[in-house]
Amino acid sequence: MTINTIDAGNGMDQSKLQDVFIQNVSKNFGDVKAVDRVTFSIKGGEFLTLLGPSGSGKTTLLNMIAGFFRPTRGVILIGERDITVLPPEKRDIGMTFQNYALFPHMSVAENIAFPLKMKKVPKQEITEKIKKALELVRLSGFESRHPKQLSGGQQQRISLARSIVFDPSLLLMDEPLGALDKKLRQHMQLELKQLQRKLQMTVVYVTHDQEEALTMSDRIAVMNEGRIEQIDTPDEIYQHPKNWFVADFIGESNFINGNILKINTDNSVVKTFAEKEINGPKYKWMTAGMEVFVLLRPERLNIHIHKPMDVTNLVSGTIQDELYIGNISRYLINIPDLGSVLNVELRNAQETFRFKSGQDVFVSWHIDDTIIIPN
Repeated sequence: MTINTIDAGNGMDQSKLQDVFIQNVSKNFGDVKAVDRVTFSIKGGEFLTLLGPSGSGKTTLLNMIAGFFRPTRGVILIGERDITVLPPEKRDIGMTFQNYALFPHMSVAENIAFPLKMKKVPKQEITEKIKKALELVRLSGFESRHPKQLSGGQQQRISLARSIVFDPSLLLMDEPLGALDKKLRQHMQLELKQLQRKLQMTVVYVTHDQEEALTMSDRIAVMNEGRIEQIDTPDEIYQHPKNWFVADFIGESNFINGNILKINTDNSVVKTFAEKEINGPKYKWMTAGMEVFVLLRPERLNIHIHKPMDVTNLVSGTIQDELYIGNISRYLINIPDLGSVLNVELRNAQETFRFKSGQDVFVSWHIDDTIIIPN
């Protein structure tokens, strides 16, 4: 499937690029706190993703922004406009869903025209807006078709066209690609991000797919049990998770328990529960003796047949299992010095050496690839 590049320009009305403010917002359903005192802001033109497992509160929060749920407490603003208690149709917000929510008895043109008719837009202007929206999602000529005549990807594009046709101040997307197969989903991720940049729209996107969030977002808000654990850029969240939950939820991880042994001028030393010393970065929050997790990303570890010289961190072990996954090979290596099994991922190239189960090896990593988080 070929991905075409969307030209820059023709963005949305800059006067609509307003920041969104979520201030101390909570939502209770009986005794259950679905969202608990959440505060953050979204910059105009930003693509922000609410990421978390099922039940973390991300969809409930999105529904409060949309106006489908009223907060138990707190305030929601678009610019200086308080929309906390406004009905959905008065918020100037577009929304797309996982199930597309298209009217099956209506044509593509009629589906896209629906929000415009609700706003009593003149008929000639509706025709022009439908044409422009279909051009944006690359489905010109599909006006007379019905949803059942479209593929899943095409239906999602029509749903998107309907959401942006009235030039909303904010676009909300609730797991919009969840019903698509992996290849089409990856294609649509690029399409959506390109379109968002072209239109310079403010987007709040909900997903439980960490790869999708890392690929598409300007910032990610990781949610857990109704609260935001961390909100930051994809790179910062992946490289510097603030706690165990974020580190475990984003990407593959090896966790090793230990205590801060000492804090030097330029680095710190963690002594693991298996009595192995690991060198890592120095953080302001560290104090000697405190219990921590050492996090090692599988792709940052190196495997050696012979003991290397001048490496910062080095352990020895035996390969328990090898998994070939196309572009990478995953090795599970028993490390007696750590009292654990490390997951190591190596990228496969044409001349890549393949290690075998039962082989004795060394594993090394750089000091900057040691991530330390509070326990």
